Amino acid sequence: MNVLCVVAHPDDEVLGCGGALAKHAEAGDTVGICYGTGNYLDERAAARQIIGASDTWVACFMLPDQRFDTRPLLDMTQLLESWSFQPNVVYTHNPDDLNQDHALTAKAVLTAFRAPHSQADILAFETLSSTEFGPAAFQPNHWEVLTWDQVNKKTSALCCYRSELKPYPHPRNVPGVKAQARWRGQQICQPYAEAFRILRSIR
Repeated sequence: MNVLCVVAHPDDEVLGCGGALAKHAEAGDTVGICYGTGNYLDERAAARQIIGASDTWVACFMLPDQRFDTRPLLDMTQLLESWSFQPNVVYTHNPDDLNQDHALTAKAVLTAFRAPHSQADILAFETLSSTEFGPAAFQPNHWEVLTWDQVNKKTSALCCYRSELKPYPHPRNVPGVKAQARWRGQQICQPYAEAFRILRSIR
């Protein structure tokens, strides 16, 4: 199975679905990642290695950080449409995130992978320090149960982006990620999990 993660910024892939991506990689799935901005080249390569994502299926929009709205949405959409990687599952941002780059990335994904061009499932993840500040509460309807090893892969990958980490009680740090994994797991009576909102599922 081909799995694609489309994110606005390097580190969003880890914060949003690093555990699920590691789980997919462990199951033998091919995990591709598309980044909106081109920064943190070395850090994102190291993070991909930890979670088991492919170094072959990597793409980048090369958009200006926090200024996605200065470029046509069509640019992002056409890059995704033209990429030869054909996913069965796409993970991306929550369309209601407060961060404008996140919201526009989600819109590009929904446009690029619309039917009949794609039959992929599309799932939105939550990004700590962004989603919870949005205008609408994140209401998950899909959970991925994680092992402790997968949680540790997620936090180890996050540490590759050391300059993006914030001290407690800010949520974007290792204790914050582990607390979130426990909380989402508790919602489904499991030790650890990541939560998602299904934007589209075709059966």
